[in-house]
Formats: sequence, structure tokens, C-alpha cells
Amino acid sequence: MAKTICLKCRSLRAPRRTWPKLLGALTLGIGLAAVNAAGQTQTLVLAGSAFGTYAHVGNTVILGETATVSTPGCGTEQFGFSKTGTVASVSHQPEAATGLINTSVATSTNSVVTTAAVHQISLLSGIITAEEIKASSTVTRVSGGLQASAAGSSLVNLVVAGNSIATTPAPNTTLNLAGFGRVVLNQQSTSSSTGSTSLLVIMIHVYITEANPQNIPVGTELVVAVAQTNLTVLSGPALVAGGAWGTVMSGQSIQSSSTAPSTIPCAGTNGAWYTNTVASVNTPAPAVINAGEVVDSVQGNVTPSLVDDDAVSTIQSVNLLNGLVTAGLLRSWVHGSTTDGNYLEFTDRSTLEDLRVAGLPEITGMTLPNTEVNLPGVGTLWLHRVITTENLMDVRMIELVVDQANIYKLPIGTDLIVGQAAARLYSNVKPGTP
Repeated sequence: MAKTICLKCRSLRAPRRTWPKLLGALTLGIGLAAVNAAGQTQTLVLAGSAFGTYAHVGNTVILGETATVSTPGCGTEQFGFSKTGTVASVSHQPEAATGLINTSVATSTNSVVTTAAVHQISLLSGIITAEEIKASSTVTRVSGGLQASAAGSSLVNLVVAGNSIATTPAPNTTLNLAGFGRVVLNQQSTSSSTGSTSLLVIMIHVYITEANPQNIPVGTELVVAVAQTNLTVLSGPALVAGGAWGTVMSGQSIQSSSTAPSTIPCAGTNGAWYTNTVASVNTPAPAVINAGEVVDSVQGNVTPSLVDDDAVSTIQSVNLLNGLVTAGLLRSWVHGSTTDGNYLEFTDRSTLEDLRVAGLPEITGMTLPNTEVNLPGVGTLWLHRVITTENLMDVRMIELVVDQANIYKLPIGTDLIVGQAAARLYSNVKPGTP
């Protein structure tokens, strides 16, 4: 395996919309020996998930997903994957009560199957009951294209408002619920486009559209037994992955969600930029991160002759730990590309302006990749940290790893990251031809 790294330095004074004009492009090319079979150009993306129950009104979750299972990421772990989920019972009156819930997801080289089975169901305090319901969703690649099937879906001993339903109803059967709204049974939704098919199965879907004696809010939706699958055939030598995150904070006793996260779908974005923005970041003590606007953007493109992706995190006016580390502007930018799936090239296009570290006046701006600074009484400060593997480049413009007792009262083990971008290419994910 050959690795080539070259550092090119140019000046930059450009607004966000001229990102291609960069300071310091670090390019890493990695050769993968004979990963793809000769002439094999199609790659499958498998996705699926299942859960037992869920309820919400507008953006407010009333009952979270139960026994959720889903497929993994974009790599070889997609194929031959299986997982099950179990919940002994659900009790969230008056909306739903159930017995055992079992869910599953399984993949092969050419298919993905998900199921959700729910026992002893009582919805709306007994307005709807069933002994067992099961949702099943399958998408398969066959010689003639892609096929979706809900075979295996069933409703056993279903009773709706006193009316017994002996057999599994036809797809998308709608019944009125007097004083509540309506319920859709065996709800199925298929979506197909060139090279892609998905199937969503919801065995019971209740819509509350009327004021009711149980005081369930109008607008509430309740679903039971949900299974969904998707299969996409891509003509290209690889899949894409990665993302951009403004700030990330983790540790044994301290956690903070990433700000303005933006991730790259396996199949890419057809070259369109997906962007997430927050106006400012103000993390309370003891882990103080203050910053201005955060803009995290990603794109990915999969074509027969070129696969590429970008992840960019741009942050204004960074202030870490009350002036310990400051920067006027940082931009973490990683680009990945391949034309054949065998040689993967990653380029670090990051910039860092007006950098200052308290007590270290010699640090004034852009640093070399993987600059490591010991901060007595705090820990290790990484500037422009670059982490690479055979199919990944991960750039963290500022990272502080706390390994000492400190005046900031940060727990030992805390990891603070400001400006993280990662690009990944999966070139060894080609299943056999059906």
C-alpha cells in the first residue's frame, strides 16, 4: 500500500462562497490492491429499520420508538448483517399498551428484510385491540431490477371499535373511529425511481382528528408495527460517507451534542451541498466554548467515472476556555475522491486564521498538521489534527484532551473538538451480481 503526502501552501483571504481558494492543501493518496472485481461497476446501498410503537403530535414525541433496529453504515458490514430488538411491554395510557415486541433487520448481498411483531395490543384504552400484528418489508435485487414485498405482514384477531376483522385487510384500508378520527390498517407506501426502491409498512396508523373523551390531543399520530427498507443501485466505484461538526464535547462525566451536524448519505447528494447552521455557540461552564456563526456543509457525488465527497466546518470567532485558545476563523475541510475504487485520494484544504494560545506568543496562525502542544495544568492541545486510515481523512482544527486536574474544573478525560470534518470512501462494498 503506497501513501503519498504533499503540502502545498498558498495564501487565502476569501469569503465563504470562494472556498476552493485555499491555504495549505494536504493531499493523501492511498492505493488499495485489487479491491474490486474487473469490470464491476455497480454498488448497492442497503438500508432498513423497524420498531414496535411510536406516537407524536406535531414535533412533540409522546411515545418514543420501541425496540428499534436498523442497518449499519455504508461499508462491507452492510452485507450479511442481522440484528434483533426486544421490549417486554409498553404501557403509555391511554394511547397504547402492548405485550412483547420483537423486531429484526437482516441483509444479504442483494436484499434487506425488516420485521416488527407486536403482541397483545390495546390502543385508545381498548378501542383497538389485537392478539398479534406483524409488519414485514423486503426489497430485493433480481435480474429484472428491484422488487419490494410486504409478504409476511399480518393482523391476528384484530378488533376495531367492536368490529372483528378476521383476516389481514387489503393494503391501506381506512376505517373511521367515531369520536377520535381514523385508522389505516396495513398501510403500505412504495417509492421507486431509477435504480432505487423503498417500502414502508405500518400495520396500524391512528390519526386523532377530533376532540375525544380520552383527551388525546388533536393531531396525534400513533403507529404500531413499522418496517421499512430501501435498496439503491449506484453506478460507481465507491460509496461516500463522513460529515462536519462545529463543536463536539465528550468524556465520562460530560457530554454535549455536536453543533450544526451535517452528514453525507451513502449514495451522496448528487453534488448538491447540504448545510446546517447555528448563529453562535455558548457552552456553559465548566466546559466553555464560545463561538460565532457555525456553518457545516457536505456534498457527495457518485458517478461511473468519479466518486467524490467534501465535508466542511467553518466557525467564526472561536474562544475556548475564556481565552486559553482563540481564533478569528477556522475552516476544517476534507475532500475525498476516486476514479476506480482502487486509488483513494484525500485532500486537507483547511485554514486557520488569527490563532492565539495563551502563554505561547509564537503560535500566531496556521500551523503544520498535527501540531501538538503541552498545556501544563490542563492537557494536550492539538492544532490542525489530521487522522487518516486507508479510506478516511478526519481533520480536527482544535482539539483539547484534558488529562490533568485544572482550574477550569474540566473532568479528566474530557475531549473538546472545535471544527471537525471527515470524508470517507467505501470502495470494497460490491456484492455479487444476482
